[in-house]
Amino acid sequence: MKKALSSPDLRVLVEGWQSLIGARVEQVQRPEANLLHFKLRHRQHGGLRLLVDLQGWTWLGDAPAGAPTSGGFITELRRHIRKARLEHVAQLSADRILELRFSVGEARPVLLLELFHRGNALLCEEGVIVQALRRQKFRHRTLAPDEKYHPPPATFDPFTTSKTQFSKQLASSERELVPALAVECNLGGDLAETIAWGFAGTRAMSLPASTSAELWQRLRKLLDDERQPAIFFRAGEPVTVSPFLLEGYDERRDFQSLDEAIAAFRELRPPPAKEPDANERRLTKQRAAAVEFEAEAIKLRSNGDLLFAHTDAASEAMRKDKSDHRGRLTIELDGHELELDTTLSIEANASLLFDAAKRLEHKAARARKLAVAPSPSKRKPATPAAPQEWFERYRWFIASTGEIVVAGRDANSNDRVVKRYLKQDDCYAHADIHGAPSVVVKHGAKSPSEAAMEEACRFSLACSRAWGAGVASGHAYWVEQDQVSKTPPTGEFLPKGAFMLRGRRNWHRNLPVELALGEIEWEGALKLMAGPVAAVQAHGRRWVTLKPGFTERKALIGQLATAFRQSREAIEKLLPGGEYEIVSMHHLDIK
Repeated sequence: MKKALSSPDLRVLVEGWQSLIGARVEQVQRPEANLLHFKLRHRQHGGLRLLVDLQGWTWLGDAPAGAPTSGGFITELRRHIRKARLEHVAQLSADRILELRFSVGEARPVLLLELFHRGNALLCEEGVIVQALRRQKFRHRTLAPDEKYHPPPATFDPFTTSKTQFSKQLASSERELVPALAVECNLGGDLAETIAWGFAGTRAMSLPASTSAELWQRLRKLLDDERQPAIFFRAGEPVTVSPFLLEGYDERRDFQSLDEAIAAFRELRPPPAKEPDANERRLTKQRAAAVEFEAEAIKLRSNGDLLFAHTDAASEAMRKDKSDHRGRLTIELDGHELELDTTLSIEANASLLFDAAKRLEHKAARARKLAVAPSPSKRKPATPAAPQEWFERYRWFIASTGEIVVAGRDANSNDRVVKRYLKQDDCYAHADIHGAPSVVVKHGAKSPSEAAMEEACRFSLACSRAWGAGVASGHAYWVEQDQVSKTPPTGEFLPKGAFMLRGRRNWHRNLPVELALGEIEWEGALKLMAGPVAAVQAHGRRWVTLKPGFTERKALIGQLATAFRQSREAIEKLLPGGEYEIVSMHHLDIK
């Protein structure tokens, strides 16, 4: 049964989807781990649902079942393309990659959907990956945020190739004809079987020129003739779905469109076999090991009995024949080969065989016992991780008045935070210390409040070098979005992470260097947040207030990890470098 769409299938789909251009994205959902659901609205066609199964399928169909997930990739994708207009639908480089280009304001986000291997979804801007559903590294490319997107090496395009190129492609293949057509000519299995009908089993490189020419004519006829989307059956079972008129099948069920055919074919597929869990795999291995041990033990006991039954013949063989350099001698008794230690007597060799059989029998009994008894669980059940939000890649907090505040961790992330997230009506804050993080305060229904801007100033100061230096207080300021620029004065240079600020600055002087760490609830999920004391107290359920002191960072992180029941890594990435002193606690007991 067909497991995924081929490159020609995707090309036909994309040709039919040109009518989607101009549709607006109303919603993006992820009802399953590999399934993306795009709810579109088009002036002429009304509501449409584009479904993408990253394991190799895509079609227009009905809304899928399953509760949509949030957090991480899907949240970032919604933020970029929700309410955006679809401007371009294409297949990338004759590969199984669907390219969707959107327009929203001045932004031009691109979504690349790779429908091969494990599958992947990549949100890009100006050729750079903004967010990846799966971080992957290959020999020729890396799929991760902030990496330039490189497609896989170019594949063979059967629609644009010439007869000469087709013949050369086949002649250079070491595969049999059907795999060569399916893989190296990029046709997929069903088209390859139809084209190779009558020639299957021959090597592609050994085809005569006349056969290659006939295959070329079959290919052109199949690709250029009228198309009829259909599901193809053998012995009453669905085998494949295709827009092309395939041969070699018992039955064909036609559909108005390839989208309808794909949706119906997926409904006819048997449910995927449930993979055994780790405990079931362990039991299966232990049962197999027990059978193997018992069989080997029976063989060893049989060999020991043979030695005792033919002691004289075995002794004669040991006297006459020469052993190898290890002192081992192989003899044959009643059609069975036995390896003996020539430094021992026949009786001692038999005893060794019986002892080895006893050890294996003991192992078999132990394996059978473990294969019946449930494995005791020593670990506590893991608490499901809260969905990762887009701002958690940076330093962040939620202001007491509700604004989302993000800050860089280094020069590179300072650049990203400002270039990517400082938009109209947002504000920018910075401490009056070299190397302090750039802080962006996102606006909600209205511009950020004065309270949020003061908290952002306190945050930039606390996350700066002031903490490591043990400074008690410092100054910080904030400005409007349009006062921030990456363009330096003529003849000057701005290093990475630095920005030009023009106009009046709003100062907050003599701010205390302090930070609170607390547990908050965000969109139904518990999160650990480090931020200004007022922000943490406004949203937190329990928290601890910190300031520069004399307690080693490593020791304090261990105490906080225990108190909040979090990993050390989760605590460590939230706190600035330096030493600490606990100022106060709320619903926490840290000794």
